[in-house]
Amino acid sequence: MTESPWVLPREVFARRADRLSREPAGASYDRERAGARPAPGAVLDVGAGAGAASLPLASRITALTAVDTDCEMLARLASRARDAGLEARLLPGRWPDVADQAAPADLVTCHNVLYNVPDLVPFIERSPGTPAGRWSWNSPPRTH
Repeated sequence: MTESPWVLPREVFARRADRLSREPAGASYDRERAGARPAPGAVLDVGAGAGAASLPLASRITALTAVDTDCEMLARLASRARDAGLEARLLPGRWPDVADQAAPADLVTCHNVLYNVPDLVPFIERSPGTPAGRWSWNSPPRTH
């Protein structure tokens, strides 16, 4: 697939990140809070956008690395992370192309990204030091 289905204006993603940060919710938040898991600690957000997957967990994050191809969205995430008391490490680029630059993570969030991934195995295998079972996926089903 060469065309991304995410053609919505950036502000749509930014508003979602703001809403989920104000009132923590969402797939990654719900999964981490539902289980008796330890705090996420270091989080890697792949396809981070403005931070809707990772920032609801801000109070439990000790380090945040964000990967996205859109530098403007990474800047929005960085601003929101600072507001939450975090200094995000930004990795502009496509996962797994920038995987070697990412620090080990206790949890990887990857929401609404898999739709654009042509080969899932290398995408997942490049996770830096993530314990098994510490991925938070959320993606629409593929229709083609």
